[in-house]
Amino acid sequence: MRVEELGLAVGDALQLQIGDNIDQRYPVRFYGINPKGSVIVSAPQSGADKMIFVREGLLVTLRFVAKNVASGFTTRVLVTRGHPYPYLHLEIPKEIQTVEVRKEVRVETEIPVTVINKTHSSPALTGRMLNMSCSGGRIETNMKIALQNNLLNVTMKLLIEDIERLVTMDCLVTYVKEVSDDLFTYGLNIEQIDDEDMVVLRGFVYQELLKSLHMI
Repeated sequence: MRVEELGLAVGDALQLQIGDNIDQRYPVRFYGINPKGSVIVSAPQSGADKMIFVREGLLVTLRFVAKNVASGFTTRVLVTRGHPYPYLHLEIPKEIQTVEVRKEVRVETEIPVTVINKTHSSPALTGRMLNMSCSGGRIETNMKIALQNNLLNVTMKLLIEDIERLVTMDCLVTYVKEVSDDLFTYGLNIEQIDDEDMVVLRGFVYQELLKSLHMI
């Protein structure tokens, strides 16, 4: 995919990382692009008004989300300008990494869950959510709690920007795998979840995806 096809609009927020230092990540704005010339972004700032000088020739990494696609690329600073405002010209990238943000995107997790087998009216049992998407997930338990096609009620706490939210959903078991005598995994498809919980779930999956791409 070419950079001009990514759907960036003037003023869109991007993240710029200087070199390999993950501690040097700064918000910048997209100013424009000439497909045969350069990508133009605002100069990074530290704090409200302290501009950070980025020397020409330095490698930087840009990360951003546009049109439900998370993208990132490493490129070189061609020109640094201070007038009429501080901005950078970046070399057109040769390679762009992209991940579509859709319901099938699956993120790795390690979240305690409470599970009730509604098919067999079981008491509340415990397990761990190993990964999840907006359409399902995979849980692990230390005892066998379900068979394929059983309906499970799954409750878990999701942390979004330091705010804890409780999410409950009914899930259909798509497969059961016995890893060992005291370890079982289950594939789940979400069958029912209310709108508010789905908003929280989408927010969590999106957050974890951006973390995996070092965008937040």
